[in-house]
This record gives sequence, structure tokens and C-alpha cells, in this order.
Amino acid sequence: MSSQALPRLRCLQCGAESIYVDPFQHCERCDSDWLDIIYDYQHFRGSSWIATQDASMWRYRELLPLSAGAAHNSLQEGWTPLARLDRLGASLGHARLYAKDEGRNPTGSFKARQASLVTSILRERGIGELVICSTGNVAMAYAAYCARVDVELTVFLPELVPPLKQKVVEAYGARAVRLPASYYDTRVAAKAHARERGILYDPGADNFVNRESKKTIAYEIAEQLGWRAPDWYVQA
Repeated sequence: MSSQALPRLRCLQCGAESIYVDPFQHCERCDSDWLDIIYDYQHFRGSSWIATQDASMWRYRELLPLSAGAAHNSLQEGWTPLARLDRLGASLGHARLYAKDEGRNPTGSFKARQASLVTSILRERGIGELVICSTGNVAMAYAAYCARVDVELTVFLPELVPPLKQKVVEAYGARAVRLPASYYDTRVAAKAHARERGILYDPGADNFVNRESKKTIAYEIAEQLGWRAPDWYVQA
């Protein structure tokens, strides 16, 4: 991938800029993982192009960190319904209350957005193995999306994860490692496993790629409200 294929990154901690190289990159100067992508908003075409896009989160592809010529790995995640809740809103004193139904995503949660973007980047860069730690929803999403692009996935699960979720992960062909430990300790074990074997480890919500995928929820809400931002947003 050429350095022109993707935007540059700016560290929100120290301000340093760098070229996007590592899928789960940290700042080269201060090692912070709070990075922001510098998109070329001056030449952005606005909302006119959205009508030609499919009904998924990839309608906002120009504002996602994937090269223009790269194929995205999609199961039609995103563009979930925004339902107006008139009766509940009235009971709470809110005239315009809406619910964004992320349960309509292919794997049952908004984590499908994250899995779609991450596995698209892995395929683009020829990365065939990945290690993650999860309490369930991320594991199921990544297992489904990794299976589509032949990425070998190892999932570390803490003891609190329901057995059914582990079965779903394994049904997609991923390797599940269940530990009698807390999420924190399981995450430490997952990172160590990846480091010892030279396999890429996905740090989850701590990385800008995953945050980039979830911002599409905000874009969808704004578009579904006629390009208006809500006064309040509550994440369940």
C-alpha cells in the first residue's frame, strides 16, 4: 500500500503526525493509541454521493480507513432502523424519542461494524492471523467476518462468557480459548499469546480503527433524521 492510499494520522495526545502503517497503530512519538485520521474534508463531496451507496455502513466508505481500490468485507452491517418511540417518549416527556436497533446487524450487535472494517483492512494487507479477547459479542462478530476472508482467528474468553456464545464462535471455525479468569487477566493472556507467536493482536475499543467503525452509527442517525444531530445519545 502506498503512503498516498490512506490518510495520515494525528495523535490526540501530543499532536504528532504519522503515516498509517500498522492496522492497530500507536503514536510513534508518545505511544498513545488515541489517534485521529486526517481526512481531506476540503475535497469531500458531501451527501450527494450517499444516494448511490448500498444500505450498509459502507455508504460512508470515503470516511473510513480503507484504500479506495480495496474490497470491503461486508454482511450488510449497518444502516439499522431508527424507530420513533412516541408512547415511551410521551411518558418520559420527550416528543421525539428514537431507538437505533443495532440488534438487526448480521451478528446481533454493533460489533459487526467493527469486525467488518477490521477484517477488510486485514484482507487488504494480507494478514492471515488474528488474536482477540472478548466477552462474547466481539468474538461472535469477528468469527463470522474472519471466516469470510480466511483469517485464522483465536479468541480468548473469560469464564463469565455464556457457553452458547463460545459454541457460535467455534461454529464459524475460530479457535476459542476459555480461561477461568477475569476479563482483565484473560486480555493479558491474549496479548502475551499473540506477542510470543508474532501474531497480530486486536486491542478492541482502545484502537482508532474500531472507533472509526462505530462512528458510522452517528452518521446514520444524522442522515435518518434528515441530517440533524440528536440533542442526546444514550448507548445501551
